[in-house]
Amino acid sequence: MSCVLTGMGVVSAAGPGTAAFLEAIERGGDGGGPLPHIAGPSHQPRIGAALARDLGGGDPGPWDRAFRMSSAAAAEALADAGLAAGDLPGACGLVLGTTLGGAIKAQRWHAGLLAGRRRRRADLLQAPLHAIADHLGRRFGFAGPRTVVSNACVSGTNALGLALDLIRGGEAEIVLAGGVDSLHGFNFTGFAALGLLTRDRCAPFDPRGRKMLLGEAAAFLVVEAEASARRRGARVHAELAGYGCACDAFHVTTPSPEGSGAGRAIRQALADAGVTPGEVDLVSLHGVGTLPLDGMECAALREVFADRRSALPATSLRPVTGHSLGGVGALDTVACVLAVERGIVPPTGLPGDRLPNLPPPVHLVRAPLKTPIRVALNTSSGFGGVNAALVVRRWEGGP
Repeated sequence: MSCVLTGMGVVSAAGPGTAAFLEAIERGGDGGGPLPHIAGPSHQPRIGAALARDLGGGDPGPWDRAFRMSSAAAAEALADAGLAAGDLPGACGLVLGTTLGGAIKAQRWHAGLLAGRRRRRADLLQAPLHAIADHLGRRFGFAGPRTVVSNACVSGTNALGLALDLIRGGEAEIVLAGGVDSLHGFNFTGFAALGLLTRDRCAPFDPRGRKMLLGEAAAFLVVEAEASARRRGARVHAELAGYGCACDAFHVTTPSPEGSGAGRAIRQALADAGVTPGEVDLVSLHGVGTLPLDGMECAALREVFADRRSALPATSLRPVTGHSLGGVGALDTVACVLAVERGIVPPTGLPGDRLPNLPPPVHLVRAPLKTPIRVALNTSSGFGGVNAALVVRRWEGGP
């Protein structure tokens, strides 16, 4: 059964909306900036890819930032798919990926507890990971299956893979799937304590090594059975053709240097889509900018694409969008869909003196590249050795 993508919605450091996201990734450049709203010791570099603080989202009341981001991105995706909020088909499901959910309101509640102040029960009720999905379900009227996946930085990728499973298994005809994480003191100081955050710019695959630019984003896609899309007369952006996931179980935070889990996930996704490594036209890399993760990804690419003869364009959006944890896999999948539709590989915005070190025949694109793209591969990895991959294919099934 073919599963197609009929809607997309994004909230990112580039601003609200897919149009702002597209303009930012095709322009490239540095998306990082100071984070004065995040408290911390003076020795911590407070640099990240943050949204404007007032992003709206259409929700009344004091909702957590991750809730508002999710609502805005979900509303755009549903509208793009021609689906009316509050009047969704009965079999319409929802799969959300996130690592920390409504953590900002949870921090506020906890700070009040420590200070002996009066606390709002509503703040604490926004902390559980399922609360965002429940909020989206109530707001938009999802009556189909609903689930939340929290699997480190592959959560958004896993969410889209689970959407494929729900549709292929006949449990839903339409699924809104994606990921979200906001940027706040809890996750920022955690990564700073690990010594993983950059003091200036993110430079993926730089052999001299820079570090991670943390970011925040919400991204959702409407995944739909082809038969449902045809009945509705929906516009199809692309096909979500394949999914794979694997874990190397090497270390709590450090990935296997051989890239064994990432390589298996990529091969599973390609096999699921019926695609060979030689047919891939673009790889959207996780590319966070740390030596262990980038080195692992290089090893996986070397293993999967070793026999390929032609050059394979690749990109990492981390210098532009930052690393948005549970949101990154869905955000990069939107980028793959846009690349397939437009025939443009977005560049990796690297500092001019940096020379990326990727294994041949994979090469990092440094300027927008106009080229036909039929098959795009998106890879994600995270703490605990988790890995996932998705294949996006140009839709050739007619209107």
